[in-house]
Amino acid sequence: HRIRRLRQRMMGHDGALSPKEDSCDGTVHRLVFDKLKSPKDVHEALCRQSVEIVLTAHPTEVNRRTMLAKHQRVKEILEAFDRADNSPYEIRQLNRQLHSEIASIWETDELRRSKPTPVEEARGGLNVVENVLWRAVPDFLRKLDDVSKAQLGEPLPLDVAPIKMASWMGGDRDGNPNVTPAITKEVCNISRWTAARLFLGDIRTLQKELSVRGASDELIEYSKGAREPYRYVLKELEQRLTETVKWTEENAVTGQTTPLDETQIFTNTAELMEPLQMMHQSLISQGRPEIADGLLTDTIRRLAAFGLSMLPLDLRQESSRHAEALDAITQRLELGSYLSWDETTRREWLCKEISSKRPLLPKGTPLRKLGFSDTVVDTLETFELVAKLTPGSLGAYVISQCQQASDVLAVTLLQIDAGVLEPLRVVPLFETLDDLERSAATMEALFSMPAYKDHIRGKQEIMVGYSDSAKDAGRLAASWAQYKCQEEMVQIGANHGIELTFFHGK
Repeated sequence: HRIRRLRQRMMGHDGALSPKEDSCDGTVHRLVFDKLKSPKDVHEALCRQSVEIVLTAHPTEVNRRTMLAKHQRVKEILEAFDRADNSPYEIRQLNRQLHSEIASIWETDELRRSKPTPVEEARGGLNVVENVLWRAVPDFLRKLDDVSKAQLGEPLPLDVAPIKMASWMGGDRDGNPNVTPAITKEVCNISRWTAARLFLGDIRTLQKELSVRGASDELIEYSKGAREPYRYVLKELEQRLTETVKWTEENAVTGQTTPLDETQIFTNTAELMEPLQMMHQSLISQGRPEIADGLLTDTIRRLAAFGLSMLPLDLRQESSRHAEALDAITQRLELGSYLSWDETTRREWLCKEISSKRPLLPKGTPLRKLGFSDTVVDTLETFELVAKLTPGSLGAYVISQCQQASDVLAVTLLQIDAGVLEPLRVVPLFETLDDLERSAATMEALFSMPAYKDHIRGKQEIMVGYSDSAKDAGRLAASWAQYKCQEEMVQIGANHGIELTFFHGK
């Protein structure tokens, strides 16, 4: 009903558009026509923008797949009611269907009565992607592209992804002993399996649609002169995605990483993106934009937004766990107790080790044979997992209870020592009122260290907590502290030439 009212509001006299101010259409309209920004500036900002929406770990709030499906059917019935040419019989049937769905929803338990495991929780999040976001994201980007063409004079580039998705389900180990490295690995495999399966469905549908023969020289050469060049390419993609589905499913079930020739499967998003873009460019060059702008465009945009990892996992762990692991390492190396060192000593040692190429621990030796406690082994095995997982499976490493610069340096060093080739973004989480008030000083200290500044290459992500600070000081005082600390950190970042991204835990 809200959608129906929005559509009515959008339509002015004689069908003229009257954009709602807080829609993408209304926002762009206001920026350009109120002379706040030039169309070129707005378009460039859209192309640079990246907002990541993170599905977080709250088991009781995950909608049951059953309820998602029922609500989807109600939506479809309501849309069918809006047809102007419904006969009396069709209206009676729609009423019957609507009553049936509402009665079924009324009698269905909306809540899960048993706490889901982290894997079950992650599957619930992936159900939301499959049943809602898989359609909603390309639909929104198609609308945004239309607004860009109409008001800015340029389309939205196909591979631009102003919206991306990520997840904490299966990666948030802060105080949750059920989230182990094995669980994180299983969830990453399930996520990749879901992506491969959904993209395989798109490719098979495109095979039915793209029976076109006219193609660019590049595509003709790639397809070896096939009579139907698009179907030739799509058949090849279908075979590799089918193998990818089998590979990820086997890994998710066994918990092992089955070796396989990477020419038979897809692990890198760019490998799938390149042939899709080549087909799109070929159709444009042959004067067939109306064909290129169908499912092929939606598939390319889905790939840009979700990638082959579907929902990259963020990891989260308490700062005390990293300090405990480093204490075990320094004692084994007979350097003393890391936990007993003051902050200055910790920073000096961490910066020296970050700049050094010498490993802290002997490589290849099982951690349990080094005499470490179970919690230390779990922490260090998590970093070993980060080094082994397919690149792109993980996103950020969030440090909860981050109180000082050494907490950030510790995670940076542990990633380097584990041999992580593409380090995760190390994200300090300032959540209590005291942490927020110290945050500016913490970031100033970090950015003043050449070893750390060289490592981050001009970019830093920072998470601002909302619930803990509100519990400490009340909502109004917490809101003021959050605003003030962000302003201070932005200024510090600018002074050091660091671009900041804020992750809002709200």
